[in-house]
Amino acid sequence: GSIEVSERGKGRHMADVRRTEMKIEDKRETSAWVPAERILAEVIPHMPTKWTRGIRKLVLLDKDYHPHRDAAGRYCLIKGTRRADIELFFDYYAEFPDGLSNDYHYQRYRLICTLCHELYHHFVNGQRIMKKPCHKMEEKRASFWSDKASRYVMSKLYTKAEFQEHRDRINGILLGK
Repeated sequence: GSIEVSERGKGRHMADVRRTEMKIEDKRETSAWVPAERILAEVIPHMPTKWTRGIRKLVLLDKDYHPHRDAAGRYCLIKGTRRADIELFFDYYAEFPDGLSNDYHYQRYRLICTLCHELYHHFVNGQRIMKKPCHKMEEKRASFWSDKASRYVMSKLYTKAEFQEHRDRINGILLGK
């Protein structure tokens, strides 16, 4: 799963994830300090191909453009198809607790969780491999599946001891220990 990065005017660039034919389009300005493309380049090859099948591109944005919403990501089905884009928002990374906003492992974990949450919506709405529940139940199931899928991906990136070390350190910061 190699990623090829090329410049696309105005300092924006796009990475091509060959293994899934999925593009990563980076449109961020104020949150470009989060190494999202690097994280995605490391993470996507460890996801089963069926998870990302039908995703046209991941769009990296500073913030949610819908007023009065505070989302970390959004699933965007392409009308009349089973393909979709996933938008990922990064402005809230600056609001992580002290010691975590610049922590690569925490950024990686949060990005994996958000991506997996949106991929669940793709299973239901794009791939239609699951019966579509009501919105509230779909959100609940997406969160549950995201947690489980994130742990699977993390197990591909870290040994059990490394994962435990990062988790303990992060929990220590979150719990003020």
